[in-house]
Amino acid sequence: GIRMVTGHFPCCTRELLGAEFKTLTVLREPVARTLSYLRHHRANSPEDQHKSLEEIYNDPFRFHGMIHNHMVKMFCLDISDKKTGMLTHINFTREHLEAAKHTLETIDTVGVLEDYEAFCKNLKAAYGWDISAKVHANRTDASEPVSDAFRQRIAEDNALDTEFYQFALNLIERRHCSRLVDRCKWRNFAWRECRIEEPRRRDNLLGHLEVAPRRSVNCHFIEQSCITGLKLNLNLRCCFDNFRNLTNQCINSLSQARLA
Repeated sequence: GIRMVTGHFPCCTRELLGAEFKTLTVLREPVARTLSYLRHHRANSPEDQHKSLEEIYNDPFRFHGMIHNHMVKMFCLDISDKKTGMLTHINFTREHLEAAKHTLETIDTVGVLEDYEAFCKNLKAAYGWDISAKVHANRTDASEPVSDAFRQRIAEDNALDTEFYQFALNLIERRHCSRLVDRCKWRNFAWRECRIEEPRRRDNLLGHLEVAPRRSVNCHFIEQSCITGLKLNLNLRCCFDNFRNLTNQCINSLSQARLA
């Protein structure tokens, strides 16, 4: 039987396989993805090797088939579009973006090329796969200068892809936070309130953190077979990046109280 299917194809392809699969995807920042595609096409297409990247970008077939909001396309297509697949020409709307977001949330493991090591770690944790060795394929020479104007044009043309990529980063962060909470659920704490001094932080869900003045955090732990009542006073929106440290401080405080 089929063990793995890999490649560049619309996500709806899984509906045609007649079996349940675990799904994985790695996305890339849209401007970087587009430039990489243009370089790869030129390197492998003798008829276009004399052209500039912008000339290839201006080719309507290339633009609509392989560039224009391509990530959104790959996640919003359904099996009714299978005649042309990934080359389907779409007049994009917000509905296509929302459909793509919904589909991405059904993917079991999502990663981004810009943090490929984290993606590999998640695969190892979930499936026991050790793919830490760096293997590169289809690499292109990125030394050619690209003007800021051309980069800006790509970003504007692919605005839905940019929003989709940011949504993916948020999804990855939310899942990471959820795993941190799950790791603590096996703990069995006595009911107690402890006050811990922790820097206030604000997280804009894109990984950019700002440190604010220190303030007390109230942590409540309920004695059960696992923590179902973990409550953080999130008036200061405590950043989950410090969650483990915060939890360890709570454990130490409770242990000291018991010894006392």
